[in-house]
Amino acid sequence: MQFIEEMHDIALVYGFSNVGNQGNFSWHSYCLGVVRFIYGHAKMQTSSTTSVSSSASAVYSTALPDVSTDIATLNSDGIKALSTATISALTTAQLALIQPESIPGLTTAQLAALPTGSIGALSTDQLPFLSSAQLTALTTLALQELKTSQIPTLSTTQISSLLQTQIGALKTDQLQSLTSTQIAALTSQQVISLTPLQIAALSTSQFQAMTTAQLSALTTSQISNIETADLQALASNNSQIQSLSSSQLGALSTQQVSTLFALSSLGLTSKQVAVITTTALSALTTDQINHLSTAQIQGLTTSQVAALSSTQLNNLSTDLLQALTSASIAALPTATVAAISTSQISNFNVSQIDAFTSSQIGALTSDQIASLTSTQIVGLGGPGVALLTSNQIPGLGSSQIAGLGTDLVKSLSTTAIKNLSTDQISYLNSSQVAALTTAQVKSLTLEQLNSLSAESIGAMETADIAAITTPILSSFTQISN
Repeated sequence: MQFIEEMHDIALVYGFSNVGNQGNFSWHSYCLGVVRFIYGHAKMQTSSTTSVSSSASAVYSTALPDVSTDIATLNSDGIKALSTATISALTTAQLALIQPESIPGLTTAQLAALPTGSIGALSTDQLPFLSSAQLTALTTLALQELKTSQIPTLSTTQISSLLQTQIGALKTDQLQSLTSTQIAALTSQQVISLTPLQIAALSTSQFQAMTTAQLSALTTSQISNIETADLQALASNNSQIQSLSSSQLGALSTQQVSTLFALSSLGLTSKQVAVITTTALSALTTDQINHLSTAQIQGLTTSQVAALSSTQLNNLSTDLLQALTSASIAALPTATVAAISTSQISNFNVSQIDAFTSSQIGALTSDQIASLTSTQIVGLGGPGVALLTSNQIPGLGSSQIAGLGTDLVKSLSTTAIKNLSTDQISYLNSSQVAALTTAQVKSLTLEQLNSLSAESIGAMETADIAAITTPILSSFTQISN
């Protein structure tokens, strides 16, 4: 009785609801339905776990394509024997029945024949069994079907086998689902294939997982698309940040450079700092500039130092200021030199003062001159002292004049001598007065001569006294000294 009821159900399933109507009934169709039922019924009872050979599966799949339960029993060879027509007719439910171990049996032709959405329907148990050849055979559209929950199940071997075009076609959410281990498995060529949008989509942890070889492979276009947080993460790892080439660092935007210099400890080498653009460097805050080490400051090019603003220069720590090379000092624009604060000018070491060019010395204000120490005055040297103008001379105080000594005082121009105030003249000791040239003594005014001490007058040589003009000499009150 049960068998008869099942036979009746067969008729209903295959559309023979009018069995009693002889006009619409087809014995041929009915019998075929019965055969299908009996065959499927027997299979479900006896062959649910038995593998089917390739030859048997080919016959079976062709004759009975709508019986889905048996696809789970096919081994790798059995799957391979299925026609592309059969494969293209598989539903996602039927595809899910394929044993993971049988997945390698799918040929590239069969993979190409799979209906849209099939790759995304593969289970996380099936995906790891796809070979490198099978993966590379997938179209970019098929690969884009992969869900974010599926991608982490792929092995590093599978990931590294993907074509550059496939990597470049991954959607951002797919890329973000890659684990740190998978990211590290990407080849340099695969990394290069990442689009700017993909680079921007990578998480901080993914950037931290990148190898130095991967980072050094990034193009300048990719580098410029790294997000702020990601760049900070790279900068916190010296080996990663130091793997970036000069061209890569040169491609950093002003904002990206600012991000790097905002860190209390900048892991860049001196050579890397030297390739930062002058635009980016000049845009840094005074605090950011002071994050540089003395070695990094010394690594700056003359062009970079010349691009520093007076505000940046005035706020450099003494250690960093004195780390600037003589060549860098000589590269400072005169406008920048003139804007150096009096407190900062006194922090320059002697070799730096000595590096000032004639134009830079001429740009110094009288207040800056007044702030120079006696040691720094010596650093100007004879040629530098000789360049002091009448506008700068008033800045010389007693300590600076004393610092001139006997050698440098002779370097003062006659114009400079004439512009010394009576107080400044009085700061000259007898040895300095004795060292004055005849031309310098001749340029002294009556007021200046009268401000000299008796000891200084007594130190003058006869030839110098003789050089004083008669009108001045006649009014020289200290001539008796």
